[in-house]
Amino acid sequence: MQIEQAFKTEYCRLRAKNATALCHAIAECDPQDACEIMVAAFEDLSIGMPIAPLFSVMDGAGFWADLATQDELKAYTLACFTLMTPRNKAAFLGYVGGLQ
Repeated sequence: MQIEQAFKTEYCRLRAKNATALCHAIAECDPQDACEIMVAAFEDLSIGMPIAPLFSVMDGAGFWADLATQDELKAYTLACFTLMTPRNKAAFLGYVGGLQ
């Protein structure tokens, strides 16, 4: 299957082409160099820790979450959930269960 058939829009084709080129470039690097470059790139692409809210805690959390990577979202969610009181954990699970 050609890229044109699999990816109907120019944007999708460009993303596929660039991702393929990146994979080839990583494969050609020395493993240690590749690891250092990828770690640096991940740090640059990650939003980092949440900042102090300007308006409310929920506004600040929502702003941060909009920019966070999936790994950051999972890490902070788990860390926060772990430190919640049993009552807040139950309320959180009830809320999340109702979103589906």
